Amino acid sequence: MSENTKTKVVALIQCRMGSTRLPQKVMMDLQGKPVIGKIHDRLKYCKTVDQTVICTADTPQNEPIVKYAQENGLDWHAGSENDLVDRVYQMAKRFGADVVVRVTADCPLVDPRLVDQLVQAYLDDPTLEYVTNILPPTYPDGLDLDVISFKALEKLWNRSRGDAFKSEWINHDLRNNPDVYKTKRFNLDRDLSSMRWTVDYPEDMELIREIFKRLSPNGEVFYMDDILKLLEENPELGELNAKYVRDAAYYAAIEEAKLNKQ
Repeated sequence: MSENTKTKVVALIQCRMGSTRLPQKVMMDLQGKPVIGKIHDRLKYCKTVDQTVICTADTPQNEPIVKYAQENGLDWHAGSENDLVDRVYQMAKRFGADVVVRVTADCPLVDPRLVDQLVQAYLDDPTLEYVTNILPPTYPDGLDLDVISFKALEKLWNRSRGDAFKSEWINHDLRNNPDVYKTKRFNLDRDLSSMRWTVDYPEDMELIREIFKRLSPNGEVFYMDDILKLLEENPELGELNAKYVRDAAYYAAIEEAKLNKQ
């Protein structure tokens, strides 16, 4: 639990069944659990997070996610399919979140210590509205985190009404308007952003399963430094998915939005 009892910190696992590159990846098996189950397990090690909510869409396609949450006693919320801002905003209101930590379901290697670092930065300075480690990205792809105050989420909700792109890509407005949202950035001394620890393709899943197999054979928690050491000692693992580009879907969506406005 957070030491600051006046601030409720809710981590959300953003997930949907739809994926053009790797269909139903959020429910794929990872050591006997679906990917979202392993993410939920890793977030239990966060010292600053009070509650974790599986945040999905309220469409028939996503019913397996809701069913999994219900059967395993996990908190969940189902909202708009395409208006992600509204989905997260309504979830935050429902669970009384003062601040939310956004973790996407393609990030099963989410680092609990890194989550705590970013959340603690907010707890130390509650005037902050957005704490992130993607401006610019220096962490491996798959450790991306957004810590968003409820105040910023409300502002974002109002600013994104009627804008399909802004409402679907939740951190687009946040990352591009530091004058609107008081922002704190976390960056590494060295750039590890070319390392790919996310799940978008079968090769990604192959790497993730190998990392869990070697570092967590019995469910042990492990962290970024443990993965870096493993990959340094076994460089062939990093080659499994090295051909894919970071944030390809996001940048493709930006280009499509530009074309639609012409």
